[in-house]
Amino acid sequence: MHSDKFTLRIYCMKHFFPSTLFLLLIVFSLTAQNTIEEKEVFLVGIIKNSKLTKEPYRPLLKIAKAYQPQAIYVQSIPAFDTTSLRNAYGNFLDKSDSILSHSVFDMSHIAFLQNKKLKELKPYQHEKLSKFYYSNRSNANRLMHEYFAKNKLNKSTLVSNNENTNLIFPLALEMNISYLYSIDDQTERTAYQKSWKDCTSQSKLDEQDKKGKKILSKLTRGETFSSLFNRQAYFLNKKSTIKAYHHLYSFRYRTEPFPACTEGTQIWDCKNQKIADNIGKQVTQNPFTKNIIFIEPANILGVKAFLEAAYPEIKVKTLR
Repeated sequence: MHSDKFTLRIYCMKHFFPSTLFLLLIVFSLTAQNTIEEKEVFLVGIIKNSKLTKEPYRPLLKIAKAYQPQAIYVQSIPAFDTTSLRNAYGNFLDKSDSILSHSVFDMSHIAFLQNKKLKELKPYQHEKLSKFYYSNRSNANRLMHEYFAKNKLNKSTLVSNNENTNLIFPLALEMNISYLYSIDDQTERTAYQKSWKDCTSQSKLDEQDKKGKKILSKLTRGETFSSLFNRQAYFLNKKSTIKAYHHLYSFRYRTEPFPACTEGTQIWDCKNQKIADNIGKQVTQNPFTKNIIFIEPANILGVKAFLEAAYPEIKVKTLR
């Protein structure tokens, strides 16, 4: 009996240590995975009517700086999306191709400039980068470096009242981010405009436009009132505001079906899905964990839904 107990003890000891080691390895592996920061995107709705207040972007800039983003994404068209570029930017592609065919870029020098901090770049270096990005169809970066080539860095915030010069470019300067990622989609711009026109006409005939006008009136009043206290940015990022804009732009305010309206809804949803995909692909490919996305309020609800469905590994945050 004693011998049997001793044999059993030896057997248990032989199997305990390998099993314990295996469990410890699993625990350490899970702990290591948890220490890897989860990637997140911060969707921020930009102001549409910036004429209501003198400095409408100041609150958003303050919020954005506090977030400390490592990458900035803007509602500009990616360089690869030729259809959208032609639909939205007119002769931009022709000018881009012309620059590319008439210019020779020293790529080692371009790489050197790209690796410099934004604050370290001189105006003539910004000019070189602007020309390079123009030739590569990156309009957002072309505009940013063109702007800094023409404006001294210490006087670069309030030149004109728009989101680029008052929000995005100053944020990039503060965070030393020298490259902007583009996410917009305009592949069905013409089809959407036709749907908007036809659906609006039908809505007047069947009096469904009253619902749309009611939503728009409420949004206008809210935006105007909030601007009196310079809280326009917060109003535009409220969940109720985002939902209202989504319903308005996707024709979901209608309760009666109509082909043009249905098509418009599908186009709007498709646009948001493509924007979400542009965000998701770039965020997963890039090393950054904190990514700020500047986007129109009307797109936030759809983009957020598609992002969460297609990229569950990315945490999606909104301002409100």
